[in-house]
Amino acid sequence: MLQYMPMPRPKELTIRGETQLLEKRHLKKATKLGEFIRNRVSDFLSNRVTIQVEGEKNLEVLHHTGAILAVLPHNGHIDTGILRAALEEELRKNLFFIAGADYWHKAVLSEDDSIKEKIAKIVTTAFLKTVGPAGARIFPIDRFNRDQSNYDLEQIAERTLHGEFAVFYPEGTRRNWGKPLSEREFKTGIGHVILLTEGKVPVIPIYLEGNENLLPPDSKRPHFNDEAGKPHTVIVHIGEALDFSSFIPENPKEMGYKEVRAFRNMTTSALKGHFLGKYDDSDDVLKHVPKY
Repeated sequence: MLQYMPMPRPKELTIRGETQLLEKRHLKKATKLGEFIRNRVSDFLSNRVTIQVEGEKNLEVLHHTGAILAVLPHNGHIDTGILRAALEEELRKNLFFIAGADYWHKAVLSEDDSIKEKIAKIVTTAFLKTVGPAGARIFPIDRFNRDQSNYDLEQIAERTLHGEFAVFYPEGTRRNWGKPLSEREFKTGIGHVILLTEGKVPVIPIYLEGNENLLPPDSKRPHFNDEAGKPHTVIVHIGEALDFSSFIPENPKEMGYKEVRAFRNMTTSALKGHFLGKYDDSDDVLKHVPKY
């Protein structure tokens, strides 16, 4: 079992004279009933879509350590079911998926929102918060408050160091449908978790080929079959576990905000470069990412 090095953080911060409480997320452990329901969802997808898994041997490391799973492209909630279906049941119970807190936990309302828009946001969030756990264990991350977001990332890192698998969709959105990978922007939160774990857990890159056919942007429901009536095929490419420990500086806990931001950008760019199959030679901070 990997030993977790605690990273002390105050339970409250003072910002511009006001005290702001940070929220400790409570993610329940996978229960037999919960996993039974989630596995039935995965079975349903497996019966409607042809799911092929390549590189399954690269998951063997998950029997010995926690991990960060980087999955793309992101095409919607159905990706979660596809990924779970690709993993053996013993591994599924340690999965938890990173998702926007404003969407899955607590609606964020704007003064510019109309009453109808506010009601829609509240109802949607309440619905997803209620039914979401039926499909996956969801860990909400704040996308608007930087301090809460950083605290969320610390909690995610702690869970991976305790043997769980954090699933990130680095794009952070499904609005990139149809764009080539090189034009897709990656969010850098995953790089922050790599820093917080000090590179002690592997990062497993997973590419979903064909998932974008299941839910085109102009469709409100999944398309399980192609125009000929045959089930769509999704190929789950599981890459070798990546070791980012060589990226970690000597004193990571002493890094300032700008240094942390630079590290997040560097590791995220390297991860994207790995997906692209090459590195950007114009950026000399990118290093080769060793395999585990």
